[in-house]
Amino acid sequence: MAHFSLKHPPAVWTLQAVLFKTLLADIALLWGKFAAGKALFELELVNNPENAARKGRFFRYPNMGWWWIHLVALGVVYTLGYHIWQ
Repeated sequence: MAHFSLKHPPAVWTLQAVLFKTLLADIALLWGKFAAGKALFELELVNNPENAARKGRFFRYPNMGWWWIHLVALGVVYTLGYHIWQ
């Protein structure tokens, strides 16, 4: 979404144009939903006494590293696809 907004910018860069004629508001909404979902996931994970202590590598599923690796991997795959198939 950010790539689309950068490739098709508004004619005049004002605060109203950035908020309503780009996908910035949608991106902010999705990051907020991600934060709320992550918080609920953490509450459920800590609520269970046997899963309270996280063990294993940081890139395994219950850890934040899992989310970061997938965010970076999706970005890299998208960027490579864009540059290879222009």
